[in-house]
Amino acid sequence: MSQLGKVCLVGVAMLAARGGDSFVSKRLCLKVLSGDTFVLLDGQQVQLVDLEAPDLAQDFGEDARQILSRLILEREVIVDSRETGSGVTLALVSVDGVSVNLKMAEAGAVWDHGLGLDDYLPLEQAVAKAKANRIGIWAKDNPVAPWEFKQSPTYEQAVKIHQAKQRRIFADKVCRENPGWSRQMCEAIARGQVSIGMTERQALLAWGSASDIRKRTTAAGVAEVWCYDSYCRRSLSFSNGKLVAIDE
Repeated sequence: MSQLGKVCLVGVAMLAARGGDSFVSKRLCLKVLSGDTFVLLDGQQVQLVDLEAPDLAQDFGEDARQILSRLILEREVIVDSRETGSGVTLALVSVDGVSVNLKMAEAGAVWDHGLGLDDYLPLEQAVAKAKANRIGIWAKDNPVAPWEFKQSPTYEQAVKIHQAKQRRIFADKVCRENPGWSRQMCEAIARGQVSIGMTERQALLAWGSASDIRKRTTAAGVAEVWCYDSYCRRSLSFSNGKLVAIDE
């Protein structure tokens, strides 16, 4: 999907008020952060309620993220918000009438928090079934829950090793798909770094898709501005396909 195509889907359709802080909305999934958390086009982070995927530095962490990505990435999702706090919305999520929460539970990609509420019982039953059938994270004996893993004395080191590995894999992929780019450029992109003179494609790979694209008239002509927050305070400006200004 093109950058412009993603932005054209920014329209937020509020489908039904549910009272209190709970409501249903239909929005585009822009980025998947982990096996239970993703980012909407407007920048809002959403986490699958009552479920928790392995940390990315754990066994099956990246697998869980890939499973969730296949379900929702760059697709319009129905977000049934149940609770919002610390900038993250906890929600039941669906795509084309299919429960994403339930799919992740059935795939053995998540733990449940055992809240026992009526809406969440099917999720907890699906997790129990996946565990009994040794699917996904349950294929190994005694998998470590993510909340326990994060308390481990080796957690920070494991995260650093995982992040370095993922950057290396991404840099390799970027260079393989763009043989004319230098290794230095590929590694900068993998670190999420942008610099003046980058092409639109290089900047897109480094920072990802913008939430909005605007036109701005400058002394040098008309620039295309990619906005990465609702106020366009974090942005990239392009002229003739090259990055000419960075605001962070």
